[in-house]
Amino acid sequence: MNGIYRYSIVRFRPYAETGEFANIGIVVFDLREEVAEFRLSNKRFARISHFFDPSANSAYMNAIENLRVELPRLLNFLPETHSRTAFDHFSELFGSRESSILFSEPRVIKSGFALETVADNLFDRFVRRDFEKPLDPEAALTKSIRKNLHRHGVKHFKTLTVSDDIIPVRFPLGFHETKVVAIKPLAFAQKNPIHIVDYGAHWRKRLAYHLNKGTISEESVFLALERPSFGEDEQSEKAFQLALQELERLPFKHTVLDAHAKGIDIGLLDFVERHPPRQQGLVNYN
Repeated sequence: MNGIYRYSIVRFRPYAETGEFANIGIVVFDLREEVAEFRLSNKRFARISHFFDPSANSAYMNAIENLRVELPRLLNFLPETHSRTAFDHFSELFGSRESSILFSEPRVIKSGFALETVADNLFDRFVRRDFEKPLDPEAALTKSIRKNLHRHGVKHFKTLTVSDDIIPVRFPLGFHETKVVAIKPLAFAQKNPIHIVDYGAHWRKRLAYHLNKGTISEESVFLALERPSFGEDEQSEKAFQLALQELERLPFKHTVLDAHAKGIDIGLLDFVERHPPRQQGLVNYN
């Protein structure tokens, strides 16, 4: 079910007389759950020095530090009772302010994503300005898995390349201590059914090659597979099942994630827990 979110763009305006501003953050409020998330740019933000004269940098750094303290405090005061709607409190907290920090007029969107993902996506769009360069589905799946792992305190999975003179393989999530440990996201977003089948066969052959060479082992690789998003396209679903049969010939554990519901599940969490970095104990997911 889609959630309903109200968000406001955080803006830095060093000189009130010019009215010029730069987007530096986002605040998102879940209207149903009455909880909020925010994202802010880094203390050193090149756009400020490019946009304004050098004197604005110190004002910006002070403002962003204050926001990191003030926003969590303000959000903690969201009402626990329904005597007034959280919507009213949101408007009061993030309305017009007489300072170098401004909040845009609140806007409302519907989304099937969780609040944290909505906040990430809006921050990418309005602050990082990533909307002109959308991620391909597999990169988006990888990014989502990495963010979810970070939320569970798991940060030791980095980009890892298994070198080979014939078939080198790059894992976007992995590490190497005594052996290669890796998560391989595979998004089956190809529009032509035959390309879906071919993609599964392509990766089965690559992974089987390294498995036979001993550069990877059956217990240390996990496949995160995202099914096609064409719910009404029976041919794409059949093609995915054929691709899945190919990959299931490998001994690796795997999970199948629905498109547009990216993230991690208990199977992937269990795999990560069984492969902590050597210097740390088991990851606590509670």
